[in-house]
Amino acid sequence: MLTALFHDLGKAFTTTKNAKGYWTSLGHDLSSLRLVEKYKDWIENMGGNYEMIHFLVKNHMRIHQIEEMKPAKQKELRTHIWYPELVQFSEFDNMIKDRNNGIE
Repeated sequence: MLTALFHDLGKAFTTTKNAKGYWTSLGHDLSSLRLVEKYKDWIENMGGNYEMIHFLVKNHMRIHQIEEMKPAKQKELRTHIWYPELVQFSEFDNMIKDRNNGIE
């Protein structure tokens, strides 16, 4: 639940209209990660696993490009202890987008 809360919070700071008039949130993953780091104590006080949440928020966009990564980077991500949670979270996040016609 805390990962779901934090993974897109950075959009509040990065969302703008591009030259074609479409909304975009480039870099929201890094902005979200900074918020996770800023609120580490709060996350832990809420009973959250800070290290796991940090990993999931950091990689929630990277998983979409895993096939384009160098083999060593793919292996590093796929063999990480929280990779199954990353896949599951990504599937959940995509289900929400699909249900809302691509709008989160």
